[in-house]
Amino acid sequence: MANDTDQEAGVAKTTILGLPTVIFYVPNLIGYLRLVLLVIAMGCYWPDRPATAIFLLLLSAALDVVDGVVARALGQCSALGAFLDVVIDNVHRALVWSAVNPQIGALVASWEWCILVCTHCLGATWKVNFGRAPRIVTLVMMDNFKRPAGILAMAGVWGLPHALLIRQSLSELVFAEPSTLALLVEVAVWLCCVGRLLAGVVECWFLGSRLQHLIASNG
Repeated sequence: MANDTDQEAGVAKTTILGLPTVIFYVPNLIGYLRLVLLVIAMGCYWPDRPATAIFLLLLSAALDVVDGVVARALGQCSALGAFLDVVIDNVHRALVWSAVNPQIGALVASWEWCILVCTHCLGATWKVNFGRAPRIVTLVMMDNFKRPAGILAMAGVWGLPHALLIRQSLSELVFAEPSTLALLVEVAVWLCCVGRLLAGVVECWFLGSRLQHLIASNG
């Protein structure tokens, strides 16, 4: 614990242009770039140029994978980076859902922020310390979502809003035969629906567990 404190203090004392070095870590710079891409996509190109907006959104989503790999490769994992990552992820999905449908987008975004609060209260170990969870929750979260059930659930969380956005913009997308693209998108939508429902089961368990803990703490 003391070592962690010393490390944090060391980071705070190391500065670039008078600012803590952690602000300029490469994975954090990637996070800032993701935010810029989101602003450009939704502020400049949506809904007039949906193809460009969707491309930028997908690029921002892809960088979500890159920043984690870079952080581990360069030894630049940080509390700031972890915070930026989850916040930008939620902002990203909220914007995409709102583009699909403002009413539904508001509901889904509110739900996902609520779940973020629940998992945040559990600390950094929420992905590995899920206690006596139901079997379906364990299957999804096993090995940090890297088993088939977890991959499907994450594909649902991330893929469904993007797939729905692409489906409603098909007439503007000309990089494939319309019938072929429509079929691929429809298959993707239904697969992502299954994954999102699976993720929803896990989210409901986390929310229920958090509520039980809060009720018990005042019992």
